[in-house]
Amino acid sequence: MNDPTSGLIDIIGPVGPVLDATSYSAWWLVLGVATLVLLGVWMRWRGRCVRACRKRLQQLRQACAAGRVSQHEAAYRLAFELRQGLQLQQLNADQPPPALPIAEHPDWADSVTRLDTLRYQAGASLDDSQWTRLFNQADIWLQRAGRC
Repeated sequence: MNDPTSGLIDIIGPVGPVLDATSYSAWWLVLGVATLVLLGVWMRWRGRCVRACRKRLQQLRQACAAGRVSQHEAAYRLAFELRQGLQLQQLNADQPPPALPIAEHPDWADSVTRLDTLRYQAGASLDDSQWTRLFNQADIWLQRAGRC
């Protein structure tokens, strides 16, 4: 009983800190990876609508080239895809989308004027090169400034 360690058996040593300096870097790493994953998911979700608009635009281009769609109907559908993809209430030649670069404002005005002519004037039509230009510009605008 006179053993010096006999009274220390029930003493519990102090508990160390829950987070030490090495675990802080692990938390920052986990937080950084989670942020990157969330950013990637958000970008993919955001781009899904634009990709869908561009796919419908490509299908419309093929249908127009094959003659399955009249120019009048193609103009309405192209205008719809532009409005939906760029989140515009109405296509206006004087008010290009805010995300469109200033250098493309004249092309925007020309394209919207052509679409308006095709939609609202009887007997209006465009040749194949003008349709190709319209579709190419719409595809570029949806790719650059599409927001859905």
